[in-house]
Amino acid sequence: QKFYLEKGNTYYLRVRSIKTVNDSKVYSAWSNTVICKTTARSKVKLTSVTAAKKAASLKWEKKTGISGYEIQYSTTGKFTAKTKTVKASKSAASKKVSDLKSGKKYYFRIRTYKTVADGKSYAAWSAAKTVKVK
Repeated sequence: QKFYLEKGNTYYLRVRSIKTVNDSKVYSAWSNTVICKTTARSKVKLTSVTAAKKAASLKWEKKTGISGYEIQYSTTGKFTAKTKTVKASKSAASKKVSDLKSGKKYYFRIRTYKTVADGKSYAAWSAAKTVKVK
């Protein structure tokens, strides 16, 4: 059986068997409880965002044991309107985001991801940093 557990929680698991006898279900006793603690992926700290001409340069603390980084940027602090996402390789600790509008204020945040059997597992987003593009 495959279970999808959320990161950063504690689960209590137990099992029992079911057998059909004379068209009735017969259940065994429950097994002992097993405690399963899942760990949350650690957040990445966005250390700096520097304005450039129609661009911004980002730097962050490098993480290990990941598949890569996902960076979001938006013109709103709630990342609702006009939000774009770019990726950075697992070996990167910086990235330049281009094609931004001069004089506009942008908000940036970053998170790590790890490719797993059923897709991608993401860490929480970092705190957002802002910059006014030149």
